[in-house]
Amino acid sequence: SEKISSVDYKYREFVVEAVFRMKEKLREMEKVAVFGSTEPWLESMLLALDVKSIVTFEYNSLTYEHPLIETVKYSHILEVFDEHSYSICTANSIPDNNENSPNITTSYEIDAAFSIASFDHDGMGRYNEPVCADADLISMRLTKRLLKKNGLLFLSVPVGADLLLW
Repeated sequence: SEKISSVDYKYREFVVEAVFRMKEKLREMEKVAVFGSTEPWLESMLLALDVKSIVTFEYNSLTYEHPLIETVKYSHILEVFDEHSYSICTANSIPDNNENSPNITTSYEIDAAFSIASFDHDGMGRYNEPVCADADLISMRLTKRLLKKNGLLFLSVPVGADLLLW
């Protein structure tokens, strides 16, 4: 079995605490999203809390087989919005939610979203996604579009000097 690094464990410990503090609110929600998931530890925890529905957005194809988990390739969500943000690589190409924006496909409207050590890796080419310097901003703007009014966002961000490591 793969050993979890102490940094990874600290992220998970924090997330577990946050989820359990919000468990009653999460149970009331129709759809919870997980952005970036190479293993379903967060989805498993949400299922254990009896969350009604989970949608996981990931660059790679996933094989999670559970009736309450829908997996969606991230490239598909860009197509839903008819956005070619990665090809032009600018976060400004995705409008904020407003009356002039196209309607969001109802199946992807979410009540809560989790991005744990995910958006900060977007656009680096590590997960079969196109290299794009604005990918983190694009992902955050898309998440804002998907979140219902008064939705919750659980977001982890790196702390420290801005740098790029391969």
